[in-house]
Amino acid sequence: MTEPWKDEKIDAIVSIESRGFIMAGAIAYKLNTAFIPFRKPDKLPGETYKVSYTLEYGSTEMHVHKDALEEHTNVLIIDDLLATGGTALAAIELIKRFENKNI
Repeated sequence: MTEPWKDEKIDAIVSIESRGFIMAGAIAYKLNTAFIPFRKPDKLPGETYKVSYTLEYGSTEMHVHKDALEEHTNVLIIDDLLATGGTALAAIELIKRFENKNI
């Protein structure tokens, strides 16, 4: 399951709430790296970065703590489903709020 990334020097796995957390947590554990959840609105305490994006049936926001990726440079996004790609693009936009990240 982690073979494609074992030599990639990934130091953080990002996943989008909530079904992606299941697979992403296992992959982060296997790669011995950080797991960082991107959450729906009003789920995280403290200061967050957020991005709005469109779904097939409406729109929503994705949030992450402002300090979540400070120590991490090489980030892998894990999601459970790819339909329109809007969620993945929103995750990329959110990661880019942190400087010097390889996605």
